[in-house]
Amino acid sequence: MYCREDISSSSVVCILLLFIVSSGDDEERKIILLRHYTPYYPINVPKELNRPRPNGPYKTQRVVKQKMLRHLVRPSTTRADSLVKLQLRSFAGHNKWSKIKRKKAVNDAARNKVYTKLLNQIAHALRQVDGDQSNAKFVQALQNAKSQGVPKSNIENAIKRGMGESNAAAFEEVSYEGSGPSGSLFIIDCLTDNRNRTGPMIRKIFKDFDGNLGSSGQAQWAFNMAVGRINIDGIAEKHHLELEEIIFDVAMQNGNVVDILSDTSDANAMVNFCVLCDFSDLNSIAKGLDEAIVEKQDGSTMSVDYVHLPKDENMIEVEDDVKEALIEMINEFEDVDDVQQVAHNVNLE
Repeated sequence: MYCREDISSSSVVCILLLFIVSSGDDEERKIILLRHYTPYYPINVPKELNRPRPNGPYKTQRVVKQKMLRHLVRPSTTRADSLVKLQLRSFAGHNKWSKIKRKKAVNDAARNKVYTKLLNQIAHALRQVDGDQSNAKFVQALQNAKSQGVPKSNIENAIKRGMGESNAAAFEEVSYEGSGPSGSLFIIDCLTDNRNRTGPMIRKIFKDFDGNLGSSGQAQWAFNMAVGRINIDGIAEKHHLELEEIIFDVAMQNGNVVDILSDTSDANAMVNFCVLCDFSDLNSIAKGLDEAIVEKQDGSTMSVDYVHLPKDENMIEVEDDVKEALIEMINEFEDVDDVQQVAHNVNLE
């Protein structure tokens, strides 16, 4: 039942309407009262009853409202009293599309956050080298964006920002260090166009989880800083052992490799590889793997970045309840658009 928005209690009004419809024989009074309390009433109202409402002149209902009316009222032309009898229908209150819409909104929001971070990396990399598109850092950022499916038009706009063709604000790299629950240490790398916005947001998250935002150097001692990382995803599991040997050989030939990891937990029988190396050798190793693996394996993708790896002797174990709080804390950091990477020294497995 649709009722006027200015009525304080919709339930009382609906009960009143049902009482009006089911009582008395004064059809003219019924329709006038129905008009007064709801904008929807039977379409085929006799012309002699089409009089102004008590609180103002009647305004012709739009066709859209008339269509909506059919879900509430079925007018009849046989008897006058049936004109004012509302046939109430039951509605489920939910449907399949509403669930799909909510899930889609969540997925779209997560994807947009990833896109924003990748596009900012492209613009920042170009600004650092005065628009030189052959720079290795720019090539890496561009490759990462393409591997994540960022639309071409968005990438072009980011390149224009990096070339200075737009009036967008310049970005700068900022790192925040601090401590969390149970002596955990954090390094938060950000790319921001406004430190006055990013700093308070990071400080608030530390405070919310009983942590403290510290000064530069508070956590760096516990990490191997800026270790190169190359992720190769989408390798068929049947080629696992064969390609693992090729990845190891190519990586060792092109630089100093720290470690090579593989993940076979993909439900689609796919294997993901992670190559950790010296940051100075990152570009040469990535180029060799791209030529030897990615270009020859359909459906495979490669992304290149860096990571702060905690030293083995500085890793800590925590209780399950603390672990849950730390996972929530990390998620809060990653939800900030300016945050590029979150490094910590806690074993969450």
